[in-house]
Amino acid sequence: MNAQQHKITDFERDILKWLAEGEKTRSAETIALTLLGVPRRDIFKNNFCIYAPRNAHDFRTSYIMVAAVPGAREQLDKLKKLGRVWTNVITNWDKLVKLYKEECLQGKQPKLEALLRDLNERAVV
Repeated sequence: MNAQQHKITDFERDILKWLAEGEKTRSAETIALTLLGVPRRDIFKNNFCIYAPRNAHDFRTSYIMVAAVPGAREQLDKLKKLGRVWTNVITNWDKLVKLYKEECLQGKQPKLEALLRDLNERAVV
């Protein structure tokens, strides 16, 4: 194997599989690309936003992406380098997941929506 070759790990393969087959939002794609090690400047260059989940649907796809990739949850701290909103979301990830699971079958997620709104607004201040 020369310096140009890279053996794909199971972790990378799982993310690539999700990128090919999973339901995507820009936030979920941002998680996947960041965990793959794509530099922030390249995420911008390819028109991927770095915005964290802003609503329940966006969080759902992000949660599903993380749940689909073994080991992804343990690496979410890498997203904190993308800014204050991501830092807020990752710091509160477990709380967001808990609210999502509590409210997902109700059709509406008012507590999840309110927390996401708060986390996004606090990052702007």
